[in-house]
Amino acid sequence: MVWSDAFGRVHRADLDWLTTPHLGADQTAPSLVATTGSARYVPGEGVSGSSVALTFGWRFDDPSPPRGAVPAGVASYNVRVRTLSPTGRLSAWSTIRSAPMQRSVRRSYADEWTACFQVRARDLAGNLSAWSPSRCTSVDGRDPEVTRATIDTSRLRTLGFVFRASDHFGISHYSVRYRRGANAARWIAPSEWRHLATTSVRLGRDGGRTCFEVTAVDRVGHRDRVVRCVRR
Repeated sequence: MVWSDAFGRVHRADLDWLTTPHLGADQTAPSLVATTGSARYVPGEGVSGSSVALTFGWRFDDPSPPRGAVPAGVASYNVRVRTLSPTGRLSAWSTIRSAPMQRSVRRSYADEWTACFQVRARDLAGNLSAWSPSRCTSVDGRDPEVTRATIDTSRLRTLGFVFRASDHFGISHYSVRYRRGANAARWIAPSEWRHLATTSVRLGRDGGRTCFEVTAVDRVGHRDRVVRCVRR
């Protein structure tokens, strides 16, 4: 600090308690806050040549770096995608062209395809984040198929009902109900049979006609239903 006194003499003093702040360069890459978009499984159209639009969105933050450096802010994003075909062929990663500050993309895929997206961010100082974890969506356009539904009569006091279904993306659960007597009889659905992960149930015999119905449900709610009956 410099000043002059009443006699015109110039004085100078250094104030050791007043320092010039030092702002370091930003060396901290942006951090991923969240990704958003289509669910893991979505219903398809079930029509040859049709497609379903999938979305992928993201949000990054450029956090305060250590030692007082000033955050530079996000400058751009890179997005890439890879696909899994209905026959199981996995593609290489492919860059999606988008506006530098765009925060979502939309792409259409046919039934039975899976698309996985990743994103990374670069800030104004040039720091580049790691790729985000993959966010994948599968387009399920086909119904499951019950491939087995048999009644086991080998036991004296009970009937066994064994079933199984197939689906490109897997079965969510089965539900089973039964009825005794004529076709006009009421179906009975025990609560423990309404959301099964197992593929068999057992029921006490009554000596007459017994029918079982199994419904296979896939991951997006598509269904296939089969009825089997026995008279013993």
